[in-house]
Amino acid sequence: MFPLPKTLKAWNVLAAAALLGGSWASMARADGEIDLLCPCTVESSNPTSVNVGFGIRNRRTNGSTGLLEGRLLVRAVGSKQYGFVQSVFEIPSVAANSTRTVRNHTAAFRAPTEAGTYELSLDIYSAATGRRIESIRWLVDTVDFKALGGAYQRVYFDGVPEMTIADGSATLKLPALIKGRGGSSVNGLKLSLLAHSSPSLSGGRQIGTYDFGRGLSPGSRIPATTVTMGIQEISKNEYVSLRIVDENRHYILGLLIAAPEGKDLPNNNFATGDADMLVDSDDDGVGNVNEKLMGTDPDDADSKPGDVTVDVLAVYYPSFAELYDGDPTTRIRHVMTLASSIYGDSDTGVTLRTLGPVEVTEDEWGTELRESLAEQHSADVVVLFRPTDPNFRACGVAGLTGWARNGTLLVRSPPSSVVYGNCGASTAAHEIGHNMGLGHSVVQDGSGTFRWARGHGVNRSFVTVMAYQQEYGNAPRINVFSDPDSDCKGSACGVAIDRNNGADSVQALNVTRFQIARIAEGKPDTDGDGFVDPIDALPNDPSDHLDTDGDGIGNSADDDDDGDGVADADDPFPLDPDEWADGDGDGIGDNADAFPQDPLEWVDTDGDGVGDNSDRFPDDPTETKDTDNDGVGNNADAFPFDTRDWLDTDGDGVGDNLDDDADGDGVANALDVFPLDSARSDVSSYRLNLPEGANQSLSLSPAGDIDDDGRADFLVAPANYDSGAGPWASAVYLVAAGDLAAADAADGTSDRIVESSHLVAQPNSWKFIDENEGRYVGMRSAAMVGDVDGDDEPEMLIGAPSHGDRDSEGVTGTAYLISLADLPTADAADGNADGVVQLSRIPTRSKSWKLVGEAGGHMAGQSVQALGDIDGDEVPDFAVGAPGNWWEDHRKGAIYVISGAELTAADRADGIRDRTIDLGRVAARADSWKLMDETEGGFLGQTGPVRHLGPGNDLQFILAAPGYADTDGPTVGAAYVVSLSEWAAADAADGATDGVVDLGEVVSQPKSWRIVGQGS
Repeated sequence: MFPLPKTLKAWNVLAAAALLGGSWASMARADGEIDLLCPCTVESSNPTSVNVGFGIRNRRTNGSTGLLEGRLLVRAVGSKQYGFVQSVFEIPSVAANSTRTVRNHTAAFRAPTEAGTYELSLDIYSAATGRRIESIRWLVDTVDFKALGGAYQRVYFDGVPEMTIADGSATLKLPALIKGRGGSSVNGLKLSLLAHSSPSLSGGRQIGTYDFGRGLSPGSRIPATTVTMGIQEISKNEYVSLRIVDENRHYILGLLIAAPEGKDLPNNNFATGDADMLVDSDDDGVGNVNEKLMGTDPDDADSKPGDVTVDVLAVYYPSFAELYDGDPTTRIRHVMTLASSIYGDSDTGVTLRTLGPVEVTEDEWGTELRESLAEQHSADVVVLFRPTDPNFRACGVAGLTGWARNGTLLVRSPPSSVVYGNCGASTAAHEIGHNMGLGHSVVQDGSGTFRWARGHGVNRSFVTVMAYQQEYGNAPRINVFSDPDSDCKGSACGVAIDRNNGADSVQALNVTRFQIARIAEGKPDTDGDGFVDPIDALPNDPSDHLDTDGDGIGNSADDDDDGDGVADADDPFPLDPDEWADGDGDGIGDNADAFPQDPLEWVDTDGDGVGDNSDRFPDDPTETKDTDNDGVGNNADAFPFDTRDWLDTDGDGVGDNLDDDADGDGVANALDVFPLDSARSDVSSYRLNLPEGANQSLSLSPAGDIDDDGRADFLVAPANYDSGAGPWASAVYLVAAGDLAAADAADGTSDRIVESSHLVAQPNSWKFIDENEGRYVGMRSAAMVGDVDGDDEPEMLIGAPSHGDRDSEGVTGTAYLISLADLPTADAADGNADGVVQLSRIPTRSKSWKLVGEAGGHMAGQSVQALGDIDGDEVPDFAVGAPGNWWEDHRKGAIYVISGAELTAADRADGIRDRTIDLGRVAARADSWKLMDETEGGFLGQTGPVRHLGPGNDLQFILAAPGYADTDGPTVGAAYVVSLSEWAAADAADGATDGVVDLGEVVSQPKSWRIVGQGS
């Protein structure tokens, strides 16, 4: 055995950090004295719940576990994803030195959104800290999910609902409806029956409803009941589903309850076996799960898997090769051979087969290349050999695979490790041990895939491979893995696993070795040269694996590797058949060198005869030099020796940057709208100076003629500055063009530069702010709507998408419809008639309105748009966007198209006439609509709709959903052209004529379209 060099004593806690993005904190097991107890099973209870069986042992002598949280996850077989949480449930605290025996935990469960075969896993978290404590996967018991749906918000049925239909009525026998502990209350629960043409829960035609008349708080239930309701007729080919939503129409629960005659009702009934990796029914030394995994009989001791070979791909940096005269092959293979013997001497049943080694550069090395090389070589593990890092005094580093997963590794790509400098076999064995699920030792709070999957030591006597010498009084290392059944200097090499300080790496490796060895399908290496046959050009020649020219002679024996007719000894490019000479010695072959006799040049991109290294403008054939270094080539520079200027538009010998009248038209640049065009000198424009920081998200929109002076007025909406209400508050300016001259003169200089503070002091211009910071008032969302209430005064619309209670789950967003007739009194409401109006004063006025988002996070008011009169009632209509809208537990952006004539009725809908309207009540009005994304995360409403006339003067709208992604595809974005005349049919398509329209239903109509971006 080769002892580790002294540098090992400088190892620090980072030695166990994950190689890519990991940290020691994620490996330390502060909750390491908590065990998951098995049998560990999962069984479907009904379509909305599961029973998860397990127990918890708290080995701490002081301190309870605190409240715990279980999370059941699924991931598609073969997927590299971590998994998706389909069930969450509360687990009571376990007192110190106590056990919560194995029992079933019933919890709400929902099936994956796509049918298929899935793996299950269970994670246990601390509810207080959010840290994962224990996990386990069901490695061999996969589940075929066929039916969709299930339960959200921890709400589930205590049984299976039953339905009978007779005489146009449906009778539902509903089991108790239970809200699991934890989470928040759900209010205003309503049940719907829907008819579907296929066994799907999407869309559907509503055929009946029932209002529970109450909600559920955590830990409560609604008793079982029988409900009879009138329903619409169901065709003989339709399925029926049951759906429950809350008062905000968030999806709570859904399942299919009836199928057409002769058709089976899809179900997800399943039951797993025990996930415990240690149960060994036939006592043959290999657990039942691993026997099933490897295809042997877990009940027959004569049928068991044998030793495994773990294929380790060795790679190295060129700088490492320099330590060994340019070829580290012998060194690497020597280290790996000895590392393999450490596994063999410990009776782990593991043999390490070294693949390679392969040279990689530091610049190219990373996850993508590592995974690519591992796939090419069919490697289970990758080890990088590199020189010692002066900033990281350690012998090795590795990712700890399967930490706290009870032997069920979650491997999404081949694990990897690093061996530094002249560190040897013990280091390689140690780091690969991390890759296979082992931690350090109990004195370092280290544990691995099991609590006891770690090294061991006796102070000043010995340490095993995974333990640190300095943690045991600098005890000498014995190159074996911890094992309580083996002897190390008269003491056990480990500690029994049922002890709090248990240490048995050999048993842990006996569990994980089968999973590690299955990461890649092992390929034959006929000649034993370290390169598997599929990538070995000479699979029967152990002396070589490369044959560049394919002549059947390996490179090591071929005098002309590339077959270009020039011997390797005379060829500066012995592996490139297209090059054999380098006249200027610049490393670029003459055939590819545009300047074969100039060692300083080899490329001329623009073909101007000057090499790119000397050409200041390598992509411009008209320029090569820039004497004054001002970024303008000499040929185009009117002043090639003057860094201050390069143009002289009027040819007066004074450069434009220094010329007050660059085009020589007699109008100073500051007043000249076209300062470089002597034929145009319009000076009718003004510059509006906004407050400091108002330099982002500036939007402009026309405002008509608000003061009847015959001049066009406008709205200015800067964002991201301090309006006086706090950072990022922003504002909207309504600018009367007739006020500009007086505002310009207010600073004593009529220079056509207007300060915003002077503007709002004028009689017909206004500034609108929110009294609270962070509201983003008017950011891309301010518009003049027209005269909505018929008082000959126009209304304007301002969005405040971040408005709301920031202590809640999110901000609702708000849009203000402001009557200009209310402005004088709203301005004076703060005691200061200064032209600055606080939006909070608006709802109390007699002619203005406040429209509030339906729920937290909706961001209503992110966009607003005037639409004119689209419903023919001679009242202007408008739109409000809410890209954060949630619908049935999915983020589906929305645009509310609001009839101006319906505002009063919408205000009355909540029983309080306060001129504050919930946007959720608007869509129910006759001529108003709520248009929604057809896919989750489409961000419809981020920008407003654009109105235009289609064929035959059909009124259409252009909508944008920048986050649109096709099924299982990338985000490509979509634009919709939707005809107003088809919205009613699209609304009725889901069986609920409620004014809520899914764009997916709209584009199925003949005159509407979806235009999808092109993915990359």
